[in-house]
Amino acid sequence: MTLRSALLWMTHVWNEELEAEFEKFLHMTYPGSPEVWLILDSRTPGAEDIARRFGRCHIIVEHEMFQRLPYQRLKGEKLYDHVHFPILDFYLSHKDFDYYWVVEFDVRYTGKWDVFLRSFESYDHDLITSHIRHFIEEPTFW
Repeated sequence: MTLRSALLWMTHVWNEELEAEFEKFLHMTYPGSPEVWLILDSRTPGAEDIARRFGRCHIIVEHEMFQRLPYQRLKGEKLYDHVHFPILDFYLSHKDFDYYWVVEFDVRYTGKWDVFLRSFESYDHDLITSHIRHFIEEPTFW
């Protein structure tokens, strides 16, 4: 059985530099490479044009998403306070993937992304992350 992975590249801003970063993921073509999706805030200038150019785009309309999702909100009313909601929203409309990678627009990796991602292929963990802290270490980080 072939496992399917999605890579969700999330942003609320767009410029030439970010487009070049996103396109690095689109050029990954190794066997089993993830299906790359752009998760885009609808308020991003030019969002509709960006979505048309890249096809696999999940546009987040903040107020609609908050009404649709059955999850309790954390403190705060903005999308910034609930950055996990777009991931959950994507999952609920794309449940056919076995694994979901999430990369935010401001992440930079100087190595080759395909080498990095492939280094985890032998794991079947439910969560692999680079940012886990105890509440006491970052009490204002939601």
